[in-house]
Amino acid sequence: MSRRPPSSQTASGIVTRGPENERVIPASRRADGSIRPERKIRPGFIPQEDVKRYTNPRAEAIKLPAGYVVGMGQQQQADQVDADKKGKNARRNEKKRLEKQQQQEQQEQRQQRQSDDADTQENSEPAETQPAQPAVAESQAQTTDFEKRSKAIKKKLRQIEELEQKATNGAELDNDQKEKISKKSELESELADIQERLQAISL
Repeated sequence: MSRRPPSSQTASGIVTRGPENERVIPASRRADGSIRPERKIRPGFIPQEDVKRYTNPRAEAIKLPAGYVVGMGQQQQADQVDADKKGKNARRNEKKRLEKQQQQEQQEQRQQRQSDDADTQENSEPAETQPAQPAVAESQAQTTDFEKRSKAIKKKLRQIEELEQKATNGAELDNDQKEKISKKSELESELADIQERLQAISL
């Protein structure tokens, strides 16, 4: 059994085979499972995919690599590339360092503000806040007692005035009523004293 010489396939899929260099597109299977038949290519036909791009050997020989600087040697080029990489890394590291430093400064500022607020709150409170509370409570209790006593005395004085009015109109007063009238001066003096104390407490 004779063996066919190895065939070569171009970019367009054309295969050259046989002793006569016959050019064909081999049979293939479609997506739906059907068979695409083999097609012969007429002699001399070159598909667009197989057209070789023209290149100038001299131009290719002097073609410079990307990033090449005229007048700079290969070692200098390599050093420049390394310097660029190091420069990028340095800028990246510097950016990270600045961001970290900024975060630390912001945290320190927040802590300082919290400390200042705490100091301000402590300084704004009266030094004798705790001892003053019992004194305030005691003062309020005294005021309440004085006000109650003042109301009672005023009520008794109104009763005495009524009894005096009855006596003026000729009514006969008993001993208890006369005793109440006799205490008028004492009650008036006590009322004046209570009013002075209430005025002193309110200052």
